[in-house]
Amino acid sequence: MSIQAPFGRLLTAMVTPFKDDLSIDWASLEKVAAHLVSTDHDGIVLNGTTGEAPTTSDEEKVEIIRVVRKVVGIAALKDAKGDIASTSWVIKRCAIPVYSGDDILNLPLLSVGAVGFVSVCGHSVGSELKQMLNAFFSGDVAKALEIHQRLLPVYTGTFRTQGAILTKAALDLMGLSGGRVRLPLVDATKAQIDQLREDLRAGGVKVK
Repeated sequence: MSIQAPFGRLLTAMVTPFKDDLSIDWASLEKVAAHLVSTDHDGIVLNGTTGEAPTTSDEEKVEIIRVVRKVVGIAALKDAKGDIASTSWVIKRCAIPVYSGDDILNLPLLSVGAVGFVSVCGHSVGSELKQMLNAFFSGDVAKALEIHQRLLPVYTGTFRTQGAILTKAALDLMGLSGGRVRLPLVDATKAQIDQLREDLRAGGVKVK
């Protein structure tokens, strides 16, 4: 069975940068979107939990879409259940494109029929994730596994607490502006940032 990937194979659920006053930082939003495009993404997923959608108004969501110029359609499933067996049955029974929504399971889910990723770690390792996809779908599973294992510290580090919190901190460490988070989330602590810096470096990410 061959299931096509209608949005490409690498998508990242994008954060929404906020200023100190917690208004949306539109300039940084554009820069983060441009960064994702420049790191080999096939698409960007907007207004999800990583983008702190529960805290943004309908008007803000519409403007985010306008700024990024991304049209969202419902033609595939993002799977972030962490249950490979269940996902295997979904793929078999429904025959619809399934994207991994759990970065540490990206490669395992490809092996049971996922067509690509809706990534969070794509903010920091987008090019590497695309290399893993290219390796897997060209039949070089050993290369895909090597990349997967190299990125394990990034996967683990990004989710030591809520993903948006540490993804924004990661962008800051990379010299981009992730901005603040809105309640009920809280910004990463110094200790969390220090640990994240170590995790990112261990995964090969250049940070300051």
